[in-house]
Amino acid sequence: MPDRLIMYQGSAGRKSRRRHTRKTPQGVSCDLGELIDLSNSGIRLSSKHKPGLQIGELTTLNLSAPDGSLRLRAHLVWLKRISLRRFEMGFTFINVRADVAVQLDSLLNTGRLHAAEQSSAGGYGTNTRSWSRPDKIAEEPDYYAVLGVSRDASDEEIRLAFRTLARKYHPDAGGNEATSAEFARTTEAYRILRDPELRRQFDRKRAG
Repeated sequence: MPDRLIMYQGSAGRKSRRRHTRKTPQGVSCDLGELIDLSNSGIRLSSKHKPGLQIGELTTLNLSAPDGSLRLRAHLVWLKRISLRRFEMGFTFINVRADVAVQLDSLLNTGRLHAAEQSSAGGYGTNTRSWSRPDKIAEEPDYYAVLGVSRDASDEEIRLAFRTLARKYHPDAGGNEATSAEFARTTEAYRILRDPELRRQFDRKRAG
């Protein structure tokens, strides 16, 4: 399994275990690529270019609708090349606040962020205020705990722990949205702890 980038093809005929229905609302776009589909917990995108992200990396996605925009924090869960100049990628949203979840649900079902603001005449008002305030980012996790290793674990112990968890949570193993999120956390933990400098920086922050 490559360390820098994990690319996979979905297993043919595998039954879906998704907890949330995926839709492709009209008029909705994303700054990182063309929208394939969207759910309350994640998004799939297509792009002509490989994104400058590693599996498990955290980023901000900007979703645009006719009446505003929405910013969501998300982990890159998987990435695959489907042709010479076309990539597909899947993200899992994290730390979605209740008010943002309401707007996301409206976006899925109506293609708009403010369906609740319909006038009594049945039309939409002129209020196009943007819901672009980013989600609060969670405190950095304890990457040693994520991998289940001690703080003085050797590079080999960290590598073996990652391989064990990656096999357990990898999307190709037939997981759902929850296991995809765990896979992203595991990959991010390994990315930090396998790099001597990033590990030292993390240790200093934890000690402080």
